[in-house]
Amino acid sequence: MNNSALFPKPTRAGLGRGLLLAAILICCLPVSLVADPGSVWAHQDNPALLGSSPRGLVDLGLSLSPGVNNSYFSLEQIFQEEITINLNDLYNSLGPDGLGLGLTLDGDVHLAAHLFGVGLGLYVNTDVLVQLLVPKGLFEFLAEGVSSGTTYTGSGGILVRGFAEAGAYAGLRLGNFTFGAKLARFAPLGYSSGGQLSYSFLADVDGSVTASASASANLYSAVDLEHVDQIDPQELMTSNTNGFKADLGFTFGSNRREPSWGVSLLNIPLAPALVSNGWNFSVTTGASSQANPLDQLLNPSGSELLTFEDPVVAFDALTGDPVAINMPLSLSGFYRFPNVFVVDIVPHVMLILDEPFRFNAGVWVQGSFFPFDMLSLGLGYEDLAWKTSLGFRLNLHLLDFSIDISSTSPDLSRMLAITGLAVEIRLALGL
Repeated sequence: MNNSALFPKPTRAGLGRGLLLAAILICCLPVSLVADPGSVWAHQDNPALLGSSPRGLVDLGLSLSPGVNNSYFSLEQIFQEEITINLNDLYNSLGPDGLGLGLTLDGDVHLAAHLFGVGLGLYVNTDVLVQLLVPKGLFEFLAEGVSSGTTYTGSGGILVRGFAEAGAYAGLRLGNFTFGAKLARFAPLGYSSGGQLSYSFLADVDGSVTASASASANLYSAVDLEHVDQIDPQELMTSNTNGFKADLGFTFGSNRREPSWGVSLLNIPLAPALVSNGWNFSVTTGASSQANPLDQLLNPSGSELLTFEDPVVAFDALTGDPVAINMPLSLSGFYRFPNVFVVDIVPHVMLILDEPFRFNAGVWVQGSFFPFDMLSLGLGYEDLAWKTSLGFRLNLHLLDFSIDISSTSPDLSRMLAITGLAVEIRLALGL
């Protein structure tokens, strides 16, 4: 792939390529939260929602946000010049899954138009999830000590799911019903299999220790990760190795003062993406001591407590036939209870038929009338993390702006400890 020259002459083809590049770049900005489950911004959960915009003729919208989380360290701790770790507190605070580290990236640009109840549109979207799980047992012997002659082992996980898609929307409004369908090409940005973190720790009877740790995963991508500087967004989304998928959904209820609901079937596989780029990523390291580390602390001899091995890092290309990858089939639904005292309450759920199986679920609450309808609260479990959010929305019809700030954590007990943060900004224009 050739790099284009800087500031090329703006031909029609070049302009189209530039617009696609801009859309891809916007969508590659991280987003981790879901807007009002019944709003147009949630069309990735239900394509019929592209027909729910208050801008009934034309709606141009985008959303973008960063989101990271972990299950122990607060942001205040992370941004200190020196981080002090209490191993006993760390071990006792972790849930059974261990120390979780997460990153979510999701973004959307859409354009939809409706006339006489018939809607057509285009959209570009990215959806990326990365999670690492460090086993809790690794911190057990660090915090509580070891028994001689005992071998300690454990394993965690590595999960990467990332897709970019670009497609078309068609919708139909019939009374209180809105039907929507989307057809899209998709490219896997990152897809892991066999991801594992593991450790082994042996305390011998003489007090010496031998430890090892490793991480490995097979990673597949439509992007050549060894030459990311040569990525061509247009080629990425138009490659004949991309997959095809469809989304179907409908909603009932056009009056916000009355109950409304919707269901959808997402990522219906029509053709898998055939990915030729694959790598095996692995890191292995170890440490050992010839004597009891405690004796060395009490009677220092000048030697190091532990001798660490240099980590061995490998990033080897995989060979063989292309790997067929589909986006995970998903089922989604929501129900809006309007005017519950002074708020609307919207529970929502999504079942993701992936390996491993995942689900998103939560409750979104918004004021029922002005000015309280400018404020919203959210609570839920999404992308393998618990989230609480506070939102503000200013809807001037022609211009619609909203922002959500969320505290996130893989561990429910630390959801309010601000061990993770996400900020979503949404903007829409139209008539």
